[in-house]
Order: sequence, then structure tokens, then C-alpha cells
Amino acid sequence: MARYLKDHSAHEYIEKYPRDYDKYCIVYADKADKEKDTVNLNINYLIYIKYVMDCATYQQMVKEEFGYCKFMARMFGFYDPYQGYDYVLFDEEYKNNNLMEYLDSITGHKLLKENQKELIEKIDLRVDGRQQKSYKKLNEGLEMIKLPLYLIN
Repeated sequence: MARYLKDHSAHEYIEKYPRDYDKYCIVYADKADKEKDTVNLNINYLIYIKYVMDCATYQQMVKEEFGYCKFMARMFGFYDPYQGYDYVLFDEEYKNNNLMEYLDSITGHKLLKENQKELIEKIDLRVDGRQQKSYKKLNEGLEMIKLPLYLIN
């Protein structure tokens, strides 16, 4: 709407958008003459430029298919073209810390069936939607999340 107002007169703008509500408040009405009750339509250029920049940023996130997290990682310098992305999400770190505490608590103990099931649920390694249960696959999962522990048979 603001783009249209930039290129056209206020009268043409009102004809094209008679009752449209500008939810971003980019176009606003300013009283021109108090005696005649005339109104001028103006553009808030700060909000307009921010809106245009935000739209370009969102389009880039969608177009490049690397999403918000990877966009921010590139923006803050956590991306190296040779080594990839170098950041950890808080949820992953929290999950890894909980898993590490659990693994430390069972270190050196022989696990019974219910404890084995609990361990499998805690590691939660899935391939094609199926949960992996063998100790070799679980060790691969621990290696993938870079934990310095491994399971023995």
C-alpha cells in the first residue's frame, strides 16, 4: 500500500484502497489544515524501510532453504564454508547434558531389561522412523552427538 502511495496521489490511493487497514501503520493520516478539516496521507519511512528489509530477509531464508537458525549462524559468523555450521541449539545441549548425567549414573552397572529399555528411550536413536536398539547402533548414536562414552555388550 505504501508503495502505491509513493507513486500516486492521495486521491488515487483512497480510490484503490478505500477501507483497507494498514496493520503496520506505514501509511498514516496527518491533519493538514485545522480550519478546513483536510487530511494528508504520509508514509512513515522508518517503518516502511524496516518492513521492506524484513520481507527481503524472510524471502532469503525461504529461498535459500537454510531456515532461521542457519541464517542467524551465517549472520553472526558461525559458518565456515570448509567446516560447515559451528553452533549448538540449547535443546540439544540440554538433552545431551541429561543423557550424560544418566549415563554417568549407570556407568559400570549391568543393565536389566527395564534399564535397557530406559537407556534406549534416553538415547532415542532413530533411522527411517524406527528406534535402534542394538548396542552397536546406540554407540554410533553416542558418537554422532559427540559423547565420550560407549556401550559394551
